[in-house]
Amino acid sequence: MIQSGMDIGRVITHRFSYKDFQQGFDVMRSGNSGKVDTRLERAMSLDESLRADLAAMEKAGTLKTFRHITGPMDTEVTMAEKSGRVLVLSSNNYLGLADHPEVIAAGKKALDDFGAGTASVRFICGTFSIHDQIEKALAKLSHTEAALTYVSCWTANTGLIPAIAGEADALVSDELNHASLIDGCRGAKAKRLVYKHSDMNDLHDKLHQVNGARRIFIVTDGVFSMEGDNRAPAGDCGARARTQRFRHPRRFARHGRDGEARPRHG
Repeated sequence: MIQSGMDIGRVITHRFSYKDFQQGFDVMRSGNSGKVDTRLERAMSLDESLRADLAAMEKAGTLKTFRHITGPMDTEVTMAEKSGRVLVLSSNNYLGLADHPEVIAAGKKALDDFGAGTASVRFICGTFSIHDQIEKALAKLSHTEAALTYVSCWTANTGLIPAIAGEADALVSDELNHASLIDGCRGAKAKRLVYKHSDMNDLHDKLHQVNGARRIFIVTDGVFSMEGDNRAPAGDCGARARTQRFRHPRRFARHGRDGEARPRHG
């Protein structure tokens, strides 16, 4: 831009005014860059640093890009970047409800009855009567006193774990847990220990290290699908905690005990 003499008057930014940018470019054109506004200099330095990070990620093959699906989610979908039908192996549409006619019809009715969104978080004015209906139905299905719905498993884990694991408590987490469980543990004020993947002996040692905690939570996936590992040790974890008679042992299992999609409680 500097070398070409491009007019930067139409550059839009929320960080600096056009005047700030023009002054900075004028100084750089003069070769006396030591006088560039320090705010502009820092912003340009950050921009260069972030671009270098992105370039490194692209070179390593870890840079994520969006793929644009042009129709409803199903076993096969159409995508803007591909020709023909594409087989989907990575969605969470386990029960095929995303394009089920009854679900779509219910969604349309909900839009008519309640509008397009709550316009607030749940505990202010964002809880509708349909929330109460589905949560009562889920509680009955799961044989619990109550249920609370989240928009994703990620928000459930990052919301629940920090809420119930306080400073006097301890979290003992499998080293290969899903990132949502890891983030949930990081957000808690409780003491955090990590045990070797599905290693009950290492879990035993870690539990002894936190045996004086007010409450001890064992955090594990039910199925370690990210690693292609179908072992579901949640039941073993609970049995180990009970046989060692630890005080208030509890388990978090992202897919429920024994890898079931529906949680059990023990």
